[in-house]
Amino acid sequence: MAASLRDTPPGLFDLFRKTVSSLIRSEDVLSTPTMANIQALLILSMSGDCHGTQTGSLMSFAWTRTGTAIRMAQDLNLHRAEISKEGTETRRRVWATCVVVDRWYSAAFGYPQMIDLTDCDVRLPTPQDKVIGYLNALTRLSILLGEVLKAIYSPTGLFSVTDSMLHDILSRLDHWKVHLPEDLTFKGPESGPAAGLLHTLYTCVCMIFWRVFMRISFICPPHLQFALNVAEWNRVIENSRSAIQWFEKHDIYWDSWFATSYSLVSCALCQYHTWSRRKDPAAVETLRLLRDAIKRWESSAPVDEHIGRAKTGEILSLLYEVTQSPQRNDAPHVLGPTAGVRERPGNVFDTLTFRQDSESGGAYITSDPKVVDQLKELPQGLIITEPNTPSGSVGLEDGMRKSVDAGAQRGGPSRNGSIGGGQERSNSTDSTSAVQNSYFQQSTQPLAATSLGLEGVPGNMFDWGEPLSAHYAG
Repeated sequence: MAASLRDTPPGLFDLFRKTVSSLIRSEDVLSTPTMANIQALLILSMSGDCHGTQTGSLMSFAWTRTGTAIRMAQDLNLHRAEISKEGTETRRRVWATCVVVDRWYSAAFGYPQMIDLTDCDVRLPTPQDKVIGYLNALTRLSILLGEVLKAIYSPTGLFSVTDSMLHDILSRLDHWKVHLPEDLTFKGPESGPAAGLLHTLYTCVCMIFWRVFMRISFICPPHLQFALNVAEWNRVIENSRSAIQWFEKHDIYWDSWFATSYSLVSCALCQYHTWSRRKDPAAVETLRLLRDAIKRWESSAPVDEHIGRAKTGEILSLLYEVTQSPQRNDAPHVLGPTAGVRERPGNVFDTLTFRQDSESGGAYITSDPKVVDQLKELPQGLIITEPNTPSGSVGLEDGMRKSVDAGAQRGGPSRNGSIGGGQERSNSTDSTSAVQNSYFQQSTQPLAATSLGLEGVPGNMFDWGEPLSAHYAG
């Protein structure tokens, strides 16, 4: 992996890549389950570019080789508690790395997770120092990522997940963030590598979690009352901005683990969306910082030897370049929602203008009272009627679902367990039928293959058999 750094002489990384591929074949690495082979394959999984030079095949090679490492680890019973008394901590660390890689590959590629944690009873590595403390925290975050993928993005996820399950995942994400050790807590752009990377990855997980609930044009299955409020979405925006600001000062980490670049894409998309919907100049400046960091890598690295990383950099740079060009509104708006999600029919959103508010987070303003009636199942106060409101000046703001009564969502349970008032609950009850009718009217056609879920398969997750707080003491 040292050869993947930007200051490596041209040709050296390619030479090492060919050498590794030759050794894998000659030593039959993929058929020999040893701890050394597992560790080697896990190290190679850090970058898809280690596995080939063609974008269409290198990630496939990375996926299959990483899967082989996980199967080897299971063959050695690394997922079981203390089967062997020798090298206990090493076994724990290697298995924790398997879990981390499995979750982030599934998120990035949209493939099923290989590891079912209900089959595992091994403990997390003991956080004896900062490095292992980082691995411990990263593993727990990756477990939560796996839960998000299962609950929301599997083909049947949104049909079977409940409001309480979503609130539980969200509360544990908050718990993970709040209870990080001091040396792993993010404190701004000057934070150290471990804290900055964890913050970037955490922001990506939050973005993945909220993505389905971002658009008021989306209709989730009618049994779900869960929704995103404005303040929560503003927090995601700020976290993605601070993550990019940190990366701009620590761009050397672009050169290593693929999950870093994957998470930065999520952060960049959040900022791009903020510019697109709010015309926020701070979002443009944030995207420029990221573009400049990518340009620095391109100017000092043998880009043709890192095709996968270069393609990701092109995407990030393009997001900034688009902000410098006039927007076109005549192109058809085609979305491919997650399985279980439908787009709300009609063009009622053309008359909406988002107005930010420091206290509540913001609301949509319209001059057409009919719009409020058409969207009556949304939280009370999210759509406000004002005369002479210019239509579409900011456009449809994703993620702007204002909560009612200290966070109650569409009359359902809030983050803190409170319930909306009687009038709100009555409106929500009446509107649920309307949502169901609209939803099921659009659900009569079979799902196309491309509209199925992106990641994972249905199932439950395991909490390692211990309270989360057990590993944060000291």
